[in-house]
Amino acid sequence: MDPIDLTRHLFALRSSGYTRVEGCVTGEWLDELGTLSNRALAAVRAALARGEKLHGTYASDESIACRCLYVWGEAALRLIDLPEVHAIAGAMMGTYRLWDLSLLASLPTQAKHAEEALSWHRDTAPVDTRTVPPPFLWFFICLDATTPKNGATWFVPGSHHFVLPEGLRNRGAIPRPFPTCTQLLGNAGDLLVIDPTALHSVGANRTGHPRRLVNVAISTEATPPLLDHWAIAGPNIQPRVTPTQQRMLRCGFPGLERTWTVLPPGWVTA
Repeated sequence: MDPIDLTRHLFALRSSGYTRVEGCVTGEWLDELGTLSNRALAAVRAALARGEKLHGTYASDESIACRCLYVWGEAALRLIDLPEVHAIAGAMMGTYRLWDLSLLASLPTQAKHAEEALSWHRDTAPVDTRTVPPPFLWFFICLDATTPKNGATWFVPGSHHFVLPEGLRNRGAIPRPFPTCTQLLGNAGDLLVIDPTALHSVGANRTGHPRRLVNVAISTEATPPLLDHWAIAGPNIQPRVTPTQQRMLRCGFPGLERTWTVLPPGWVTA
């Protein structure tokens, strides 16, 4: 990434809590990523239909997700090497690791929902990133264009610096409670980077198709990953990883889960 471009994105991320890097994944890579993501979503849907619970993962009428997307194909594994991720994560965090590589799908919204923003929340408590690194950064690759119509994420710029005032807590799905809230729009292949300590909400998808994002979720090196990714990668992936992939997938934290609910048929973990 050009040093001037990197500086622009870092300033946006530190001040507003988000930035957009255009056209990071294109052509055949984007097509392959879409194909393997559809396979993963189909497997998750089948598991949910059987009554299975997705470990560490929330599923609802509005959204579903798939963890450990690297097991579904090379196009997903390659995202761990994405240069833009490492440029921004390195500058913001110093040392860091893969927390998870996940697929998120915002589903066509049920008629019962009149709201545009369905669930305002933070993924973790806010910290002042003017003085300390963010504990997490989410790097969303857009598999589909994110638009107001298909429920692009609602976001409150700058809210990663502040605790929510008492009078605004526990208000539920208020359509637009924050005067400065905006939707994070992008084209397929763009990279949306957000500080997940900021207030944000999934939007209402008024189309007939899922809105799909792949999250290269990064945490500081001191933070345990969600799962033991090296064990889950197993013998199908371990012998052929790049040095960067090995560094991101491996960790020394004991007691992590060594599998996830939905893996490709016949997948072997270490």
